[in-house]
Amino acid sequence: MAEVKLQLENIALTKRSQETSEKQLDVSNEANELTKKLLLSNEQAGKQSEENARLMNSATEELAKSTKSLKWATWALVGFTVVQALIALAALFKK
Repeated sequence: MAEVKLQLENIALTKRSQETSEKQLDVSNEANELTKKLLLSNEQAGKQSEENARLMNSATEELAKSTKSLKWATWALVGFTVVQALIALAALFKK
């Protein structure tokens, strides 16, 4: 009788062990799915970062071109102002 009881307890223990293993597999599968989603998210974030860097580089290049044009426009304005000042001085001394 004790042997039968021991066998029944052993069967119950084996069943619980199998259930635990199944739950562990389920958790492992969920973790794998989450890992796949995380990797995909990281990949998309990396691509977006590369695109943002490319756009930022392009914007910086455009800003550099604009700054160069602004520098030349400023020098042209300075030259024009000097010419105006010279004309004003010449007119002042001519009187």
